[in-house]
Amino acid sequence: MIGVATRRALQAEQQRLGWAKTDGRAGQRILRALQNTPATAPVPTRFTLPSNYSAVQSPAIRSRSTVQQIQGVRSGQYQGLDAWLVETAEASAAIST
Repeated sequence: MIGVATRRALQAEQQRLGWAKTDGRAGQRILRALQNTPATAPVPTRFTLPSNYSAVQSPAIRSRSTVQQIQGVRSGQYQGLDAWLVETAEASAAIST
């Protein structure tokens, strides 16, 4: 299901691409246009990490205790981060700290 904000974002992208019909509908045409758009460089920010960031970064602590097994919940990784992965019939989620 696509919400109002997504439709508006699709319409804005369709306008940026110069399309005559900007209906905000998702489909193969907009997907191909987005896939063929060259990647842009990240926008610079005023914030920087300290020069010794890797030296002062705290290591992740891993728990060695056993956890009660709950159906639909398991530990794993999501986008490279340790996380609890929750899966139900309606949705899935990753919880990372």
